[in-house]
Amino acid sequence: MAISEERRIELLMRKKPKSSFVEIKEILNLLRQGYNKSAYVAYMQLRRAKRKVITRPQYIYLTDQLGRHHGLHTARVVFDDMHRKHKACAHAFNTLLKVYADAGHPRKCRNLLDEMETRFVTPDATSYTILMQAWLQRDEMDEALSVYDEMVTAGVEPNSVTLEVLMKGFLAQKRYKAVLAVDESRHEYTGLYANTDALAVLIRANAALKNFDKVRESYERMLANFEEYRVWKVEEDARIAAEEEERALLAEKEAAAAAEALAQAAATGVVEHEDWESENSLEEVELPVEGRKPFYAKKKKQEERPPPLVSTIFGDVDDSELEEDFDALDDEETADEFYEDDDEGYEFDDEQDEESQSARKRKPKPEWPATVKLNDSGFVAMLEAFSGRPDEIRKVLTDVASSPVLQTVEVLNAAMLGFVDGEDLDGVRLIFDKIAEDDSEYPHLEVLKLKLRGFGALNDPEGVSQVHEAMINGNEKPDKYLMNLLVDAYRLLDRPTMAEQAFEELRGLGLKGNLGTYNILLQMYADRGAPDEAEEVLDRMTRRKLRGNTRSYNLLLQAYANAGDTDQLIPIFRRLYSSGVSANELTMGILLDTILEGGDDKRIDELKDEFDRMGVEWSEAMLEKAAKYYSSKPNPVDGLADLSERLALREDLQLKTLRPLLSALIASGNQTRAEIFVETLEEKYPDDEMYQQKIDEVLRTQLVEIQ
Repeated sequence: MAISEERRIELLMRKKPKSSFVEIKEILNLLRQGYNKSAYVAYMQLRRAKRKVITRPQYIYLTDQLGRHHGLHTARVVFDDMHRKHKACAHAFNTLLKVYADAGHPRKCRNLLDEMETRFVTPDATSYTILMQAWLQRDEMDEALSVYDEMVTAGVEPNSVTLEVLMKGFLAQKRYKAVLAVDESRHEYTGLYANTDALAVLIRANAALKNFDKVRESYERMLANFEEYRVWKVEEDARIAAEEEERALLAEKEAAAAAEALAQAAATGVVEHEDWESENSLEEVELPVEGRKPFYAKKKKQEERPPPLVSTIFGDVDDSELEEDFDALDDEETADEFYEDDDEGYEFDDEQDEESQSARKRKPKPEWPATVKLNDSGFVAMLEAFSGRPDEIRKVLTDVASSPVLQTVEVLNAAMLGFVDGEDLDGVRLIFDKIAEDDSEYPHLEVLKLKLRGFGALNDPEGVSQVHEAMINGNEKPDKYLMNLLVDAYRLLDRPTMAEQAFEELRGLGLKGNLGTYNILLQMYADRGAPDEAEEVLDRMTRRKLRGNTRSYNLLLQAYANAGDTDQLIPIFRRLYSSGVSANELTMGILLDTILEGGDDKRIDELKDEFDRMGVEWSEAMLEKAAKYYSSKPNPVDGLADLSERLALREDLQLKTLRPLLSALIASGNQTRAEIFVETLEEKYPDDEMYQQKIDEVLRTQLVEIQ
């Protein structure tokens, strides 16, 4: 029978703590079961038991686990407890740094890094890298670069992970050439091949720069890594099999020797007692004679072996897992101190006998290079790079099938999007076949998302309805992203009634819908030219305290434009500005295209007045449209002159954007009007040499070329 956490805490408060090993095992089990408060209480009980010793690796692991599950304050409490009994080390600081970074507190990371110096602990590359990651999570690239410069100045050499973090930061900011520059320095600093994550970053950066030869080069490097791993795995499996066979033969020989010893003892009158122990595990004693007590050899007290490292535990904590050694521990110097377990605690001594230390260390097992991580990120990046190119996508899927990486739902999703972009319906069906091969291998909701994308591309209303039914009647509650995909699938099928029905049914399951959901509905009505229904969607958003964004108002404008109702465009434009939403290039494009196409000069002048009142900046594309419209008139000079006079009065002007208007004035045959326009601009800032120089370079040059 399950008990409440309050009752569990009450029982923990009454319980007498056992050994630190048993208590830590219980703390970890509580964390994995979600009893975070109980785990904290159990730690505080262990902390109060002064005779119980916690080793430094145990403290480090508890700092990580309790900090992630119970909060940053708890992590700091455990960290401080550790430093009262053990010498400070970089590994312990890095553990707490990671807890702070994952919680999104770069300034706490910064303070902790400064604290390392006050405790005479030198930050290593991992310390600086964690701080860089913390800043990059806040999209603070300048701060991350400052930390990198500080690291180099301090004489700490960046490792491959440090440079990989920089590459990902530059990729997020779309600074693709900087990504390539960091990759070059990566090889200069480390001399190591990039792992799969770094290769995925390179693939995306080169794809954005249209360097598809470099994309394929990075992809081939990744495939070579997979091939090297395959060869290593075969050799490693053979080595393990040989070791197991050798152990089996040794056990067989030991069993035969033990049987022979027993037979010999029975024949000579020498017996073996399982409770007696000598140097050879065989104690020779006199057989008991009648009337005399037998002599029993005094049992030699076995040297107690303390518990193994807790930092190797990652699943349910049981004795079989706890028998693992310290192979998974990152900081090798802490391994020795784990086996020191006295009542007063253990202070790590850097001057211990090197021979005694090395004797306790296990022989390292051959491992796959840690710098070459294997995952699906490279395949996903490759599929995204060649989206819309079905032949390339099929080749990548073939490579996935022959690689040691499992075919994940992320890979299938990227392939599905690529086939949809390329309008390859056979490719969409191929993904459906791959899902059907083993549906249970993939998360149920992710499979439904894949199916919705595919059925939408195949224009299959029956398939969309099947997914709809599975979402409503399934055991797993759909998320908002799946909700949006379903509504969008009905939009693509031009079934507004089913889209609204699906929306309301999912709201009944507790999904309220987000701004993206309502924008999908707005797009559906904009495509149909139904402004009344679009207005009703905006009203629903207002009632549910959702504020429309620029896309929402653009779709409303498009709904009126598609319906041919130009009377409402300028009032909606005013609503957009009054609601505090900023317009973008698409907003101006919808307004200009629709009103200019209507050919009503009065309406066009009204729009120009509105632009002047709101201070809307005319872009080069907007001026091209206006100039083209006025140039098509029988008397183009009047309209062009009016527009040029309006712009000349503006305080802030981008001179380069005025080229289309000047070209139209010159093409109208009225050279004088063009000269007047340029002279008016020159007179605005007669003493500004930089401004005058730009006019000469941008506009005067154009006049001279025409002449």
